[in-house]
Amino acid sequence: MVREKIIRSQAIHIFLIVFLCTLVYSNTLHVPFLFDDIPNIVDNPMIKTSEAIIQPSKFCSGKSMLPEQKYFCDLLRMRYIGYLTFAFNYKVHNLNEFGYHVINLLIHILNGILVYFLVMQTLRTPVMKKSEITHAGLIPLFSALLFVLHPIQTQAVTYIVQRFTSLATSFYLLSLLIYIIWRLSDKKLSRNLTIYILSIISAVLAMKTKEIAFTLPVIIILYEFLFFEGNKKIRIASLVPFILTMFIIPVGALGLLAQQNGLINDINESTKVMTVMSRWDYLYTQLRVIITYLRLIIFPVNQNLDYNYPLYTSFFDGEVLSSFLALLVLFMCAIYLLYRSKQGNYVLRLISFGILWFFITISVESSFIPIADVIFEHRVYLPSVGLFVAIVVSIVSFVDGYVSGKSATFFLAALIFLISISFAGASFARNRVWRDEITMWSDVVMKSPMKARVHNNLGFAFEKRGLYNKALEHLTRAIALNLLFDEAYYNRGNVYYKIGQYDLAIYDYTQTIMINPLHVNAYNNRGILVSLKGNFDEAINDFNMALMINPYFANAYCNRGLTYLDKGIIDISDFQEACNLGDSKGCELAKKYRNK
Repeated sequence: MVREKIIRSQAIHIFLIVFLCTLVYSNTLHVPFLFDDIPNIVDNPMIKTSEAIIQPSKFCSGKSMLPEQKYFCDLLRMRYIGYLTFAFNYKVHNLNEFGYHVINLLIHILNGILVYFLVMQTLRTPVMKKSEITHAGLIPLFSALLFVLHPIQTQAVTYIVQRFTSLATSFYLLSLLIYIIWRLSDKKLSRNLTIYILSIISAVLAMKTKEIAFTLPVIIILYEFLFFEGNKKIRIASLVPFILTMFIIPVGALGLLAQQNGLINDINESTKVMTVMSRWDYLYTQLRVIITYLRLIIFPVNQNLDYNYPLYTSFFDGEVLSSFLALLVLFMCAIYLLYRSKQGNYVLRLISFGILWFFITISVESSFIPIADVIFEHRVYLPSVGLFVAIVVSIVSFVDGYVSGKSATFFLAALIFLISISFAGASFARNRVWRDEITMWSDVVMKSPMKARVHNNLGFAFEKRGLYNKALEHLTRAIALNLLFDEAYYNRGNVYYKIGQYDLAIYDYTQTIMINPLHVNAYNNRGILVSLKGNFDEAINDFNMALMINPYFANAYCNRGLTYLDKGIIDISDFQEACNLGDSKGCELAKKYRNK
């Protein structure tokens, strides 16, 4: 009877998690591909080619690969599982964003359920059984609801490409949960071994989804020694396979470096991500960024897809130093609570673990490994799990200490309801900003008005809508903020091209090429325009440059063939080459001029 009541209660809790999460994200299922979705999904040939997914080493072994192909090959090797799910989406849904969002939502719901059972199983561990928590049944529900409904999670869920983060978190949580189940299991040895192996497999899958999983073995080790008891040698031996999984990510990164340089001689560069920023500057800045993350968790307002965050270059900057001291206080609180828990108050140990989880899991992206963009909200998705658990346990413990009986139960239930509804409403409202490119980038421009990239992206969004005057306004602003912004020149050149201002378009394409001599599309578009002006030889030179950079650029073959026609030279070889690359226009032109 008691068991049936517990199962019924759990079923109700899970239904609430699923229902509320689905409701909150119901307005995201038709959000278009945005920002990094375009190169990683829409324009990424890797997820559209079965050979690349089934045999990535074969597809990516060519020495003459284009830079962008090599970039995605490297990412595919490091994040194979994540790209595998995008390849599945493309196979089933092509580029219909609905299917991608459904998968993202299902992953987020799964993570909420995993958080629920993770907390529940933690309360069943030998150490936590010694504690007295009168409302222990509410802690898993409250923790899971905070996790799935908090608006800071919207970027990891609604932003399609950040499936890497949410999916890695799924395998991360699953590995830890299965490990806990294995440690609590009293079944026969063969079943225990199966459970144990499943935990290791999930850890490996997490590592092959995103690099944030690197800290999983550390969390499992910490969990083992905080919540379990027994022979230390046996416990350490059982942790060795998890420790070994930590080599997957650094060995993979160094392997890519070896392929690039022929030998492993520059570990320093292999641990920087598309930036020349110094490690110290990045670390100082991250002290401020982590405070921003904490503020967003406690008070989630002014969220931003693309922050214009200042770079800090001195530890003794007032804001950096004060941030360090605040984080040090929080960390020391965790250590103090851990010390106090040894005196018998084991609830404090769970709070301490939640805080330590936050610091450990955020260290991959917020420490000394420089990443070009110093802040993104999706980076707090995994770290927030520990913090939400710590907050919930603190609230429940506080209420238990000052309110008793049915009043405490009613108060906690009311508090859970109010906070959940508040966060649900905030998340739903935040998701409305994502509904299209113009609303999203308009919101970002309002919050980061001095950042060139956001003006470029908003200008590009206006261009796609045919709002050329507004597009020119923001693209020109982007160039004013960054005179070496090649993509802004290119996008503005496209706008001038569409409105018939060919001389201005040629100027912008020329500026693009001066800044970025490998910008293949700028050569191609400039070639089209100078050909229209009768400068056929210049046009052919541009098409030649485009094809030198990208010999698989079908459109450039077509344009070069057409320019030769304008010169009175009939040669279908360019049209045929474009046709061979799958270009229908090239096939039509080759057929049309074959017998002439």
